[in-house]
Amino acid sequence: MMISSQDYRNAYDRLYNEIRLYLWPYDVLETLAQVEVNIYSAFIDKAKLELDFNRLCSDIKDVCAENVRLAKACDKIRELLDETDENTYMRLSSVKEVNPNEDKQIKTSKEDDSEEQHEDEYREASY
Repeated sequence: MMISSQDYRNAYDRLYNEIRLYLWPYDVLETLAQVEVNIYSAFIDKAKLELDFNRLCSDIKDVCAENVRLAKACDKIRELLDETDENTYMRLSSVKEVNPNEDKQIKTSKEDDSEEQHEDEYREASY
């Protein structure tokens, strides 16, 4: 079964929402950061994610025993890791095709828009 990397991201966001309610030792935060980096990379290294996630779960197991939502968030990531093989994919965002024969205009900020509008008004008024 193929799972989108977005599924991992959604599960991680729920985990992070619960884990941020506590103060953690630095080594736990380092492990959490490694899990996050792997989940938010374009290509998830499942073996490394599983290793880091197991270490994280081991570090926070006492809190998971007390916090049901944190335990459920951990379980969701564990389910994703257990039910997927190496076929995790990332959805590509849609792009707008451009015509190479047309000039492109780059707008950098709203100030540029207001300056252009002011210039257009000035040109209209001067005719």
